[in-house]
Amino acid sequence: MDTMEIIAQVIGGVALLMAIISFQNNTKKGILTFQLLAGCLFAVHFLFLGAYTGAALNVVSVIRNIVYYQKQKHTWARHKGWLFLFMAVSIAAGILTWEDIFSLFPILGMVLGSLGFWLDNPTYVRRVTFPVSPLWITYNIVKGSYAGIITEIFVMSSIIVGMIRFDRQKKENAEAKVLN
Repeated sequence: MDTMEIIAQVIGGVALLMAIISFQNNTKKGILTFQLLAGCLFAVHFLFLGAYTGAALNVVSVIRNIVYYQKQKHTWARHKGWLFLFMAVSIAAGILTWEDIFSLFPILGMVLGSLGFWLDNPTYVRRVTFPVSPLWITYNIVKGSYAGIITEIFVMSSIIVGMIRFDRQKKENAEAKVLN
């Protein structure tokens, strides 16, 4: 492993921590804030690895998360056109940086992630974004992104923990109210 790869993996390790923390938040704001930090770091990580589709799509995710973060405060950010714009930009960025057939996996992940993070309910955010990780794992394996592989495994685990902590608890509370 050369110096650039080592630097890439260290940057990816910090991004990993941000991604894990994101799904342990019970607010959309918290999820998006840490996803934004992870996206910035992963863009640099993939640049150092020469994985340009991954880098470009992480830049798109950062911009997307900035806009989505504004949904709670500004009506302009609530326009559904943003959802479709970010889906289209993800596809375009993937095509422009196409490396091989494995570029398709993060493109699909970004489209699904754009939908998931558009949603306002953290329960639905977790459910819709869960399948994104296996798509990115495939790309990460091919591109040698060890930090990316570990991140996605932890992200999937973190989403499951969040589902148990928050979503299952809500269901149990609702059932308890019905029984009382």
